Amino acid sequence: MRFVNFALLLSLFPVVDAAAATIQASSCSRDAVQSAINSARDGDIVVIPAGNCTWNSTVSISDKSITLQGAGMDRTIITDAIPWVDGAGKARVFEWFTKDSGGISRMTGFTFHGGNSGGNDNYNAGHLMFSGNSRQLRVDHNKFIPTRSAAVFFRGSVTGVVDHNVFQISRGWFKFALYAMNGGDQYGDASWTRDSNFGSGDFLFIEDNAFTNDDGHMYATDGWLGSRVVYRRNTYTNTTWANHGTETGGRERSMRAFEIYQNKFVVTGPGSDGSLNPFPSASGTRGGVGLVFGNAVEANSGGGFRNVFDANNMRSHTEIWSPVFNHCTGSNPWDQNSEAGGYRCLDQVGSGKGTLISGDNPQPVRWPQQQHEPTYVWRNTNNGQLAQTEIQAGVIGRNRDLYDEQSSFTGSTGIGVGPLGNRPSSCTSGVAYWATDQGEWDSTNGSTPDGRLYKCTSTNNWTLSYTPYQYPHPLVSGSAPTNPIPAPTSPQNVRIIGGGQ
Repeated sequence: MRFVNFALLLSLFPVVDAAAATIQASSCSRDAVQSAINSARDGDIVVIPAGNCTWNSTVSISDKSITLQGAGMDRTIITDAIPWVDGAGKARVFEWFTKDSGGISRMTGFTFHGGNSGGNDNYNAGHLMFSGNSRQLRVDHNKFIPTRSAAVFFRGSVTGVVDHNVFQISRGWFKFALYAMNGGDQYGDASWTRDSNFGSGDFLFIEDNAFTNDDGHMYATDGWLGSRVVYRRNTYTNTTWANHGTETGGRERSMRAFEIYQNKFVVTGPGSDGSLNPFPSASGTRGGVGLVFGNAVEANSGGGFRNVFDANNMRSHTEIWSPVFNHCTGSNPWDQNSEAGGYRCLDQVGSGKGTLISGDNPQPVRWPQQQHEPTYVWRNTNNGQLAQTEIQAGVIGRNRDLYDEQSSFTGSTGIGVGPLGNRPSSCTSGVAYWATDQGEWDSTNGSTPDGRLYKCTSTNNWTLSYTPYQYPHPLVSGSAPTNPIPAPTSPQNVRIIGGGQ
C-alpha cells in the first residue's frame, strides 16, 4: 500500500471552511447592516453595498469574529446622526466588542463621516469603538472624518493592525483621529505589571495610514490607560502624535509602551492661526517607555516643528496634576522619592514594570517599585538634520531616563548608529547602538538588513535588545497599495446567503 502524506496534501491544498458564508446586506442602512451582522457566524463576511446612508442609532457587533466589508472608501459612506442627549451625551455610531478567539475581526472599505450631531465637549466619546480581547483585529482601507468627536477609540486589550486608512481631520471642533487605550482594564494597572515586550506582536499596530489636516496644527493620535502601541510608516500632515501620562485623567494611568518609527510629518505652512510657526514637536510623550527612530519632518512655506520628539512629566508641573496621584514633589508616597537611587515619579519616562495598583481608590498608597527602563531615540531628522529630544521637565534625566543619538559615539553616552563592526568595544551601562547591517524584519526591503538595537547591559557588555516586529504586519495581506486605495476584493470560495431588510 502506498503511503499518503496527508500533512503535505493539506499544506498544498488548504481546507476551506464549508460553513463560511458571505452575507449580503440589502443596503447600507442602519437596520439592513445590523440584520446582516446578526445573522453572521464566526468566519463569515458581511458585505455592505455602495451607498450614502445616515445612521441615527448604534450598529453593534458582539463576540463575533467576522469581516464587515463595504464597497470601498468613498463608496459606502456612513454619516453619524445619533443625537446628543442632555445629561447623557452621545452614543457611538458603531461599536464592536471583539472575541478573544475564533479568527480575524476585520472592518474594511467604508467612509465614516461624523455629521453634525453632538457638541465640542464630546471628543471623549468617539464615533466608533473597538474593544474586547481580540488578538487579530484589523481595521483597514477606510476613511474617517471626525466632526463632533474623536473618530475611533480602541479599548480593552485589543491588538492587531490599523492600516491603510485615511483620517481626515480639520480645524474647528475639538477632535482627534485615534485614541488607543488598550491596556486591558479600567485604569491600565495590569499593563504596568508586565514587561514592555518591545518587538513583539503584543501591541496595537497603526501602520501606513494618512492623518491629514488642511490648516494649522491638530493632534491626530492620543492614548493612555496602559496602552501598548506601535505607530510606523504613517504620514502626518499638519498633525502630531501624542500620549497622556498619569496626570489629567484622574485615576487613569499613563500609556505603558510605544514604538514610533519611520513616520513622516509634513508641514505645509504656519497655519492661518500661526499654530505651526513653529509647533514644539512632531511627537511627544508624557509617560511610559518608548523607542522612537527613523521619523522625518518635512516642513515648508514658513511652518515647522522645533523638534521631532519631546518628553515631559506633567505631574512635576504645578498647573497640571492628578487629583488621585497628586504632584510629584519629592515627598509624595506614590513616587520613588528618597528610596535608594530615588528620584523617579510614578509612570514617568524612565519608569517601567512595577507592582500592581488596584481599586477606584487605589491601594496600596506607595511607590510600586517600578523598574528603571529608559526611552531610546535615534535617527530622527528635522528637515534633513539630526534631531535631539527636547526634555521639558528636570525630573527626566538625559543619559539616564532617555538616550539620544550621538553623531560622534564613543560608547559612553547616548546612542550610536552604524555597521556592527563600528560599534565601540567599550560601553557604559545604559547606552545603545543601532546596527544598520543587522536584522531582517521588513519584507518589502528584500534581503537588505533592516537594523536592530544593542544595549550595553553592564560595563563593556553589549546585548541584543530589540528587533522590530515584522513589517508589514502578518494580518496585512499583499503589498501596500498606492493611492487612491482600491476597494476591498470580493471573497472567494464561499456561499452566498441572504441578509438584511
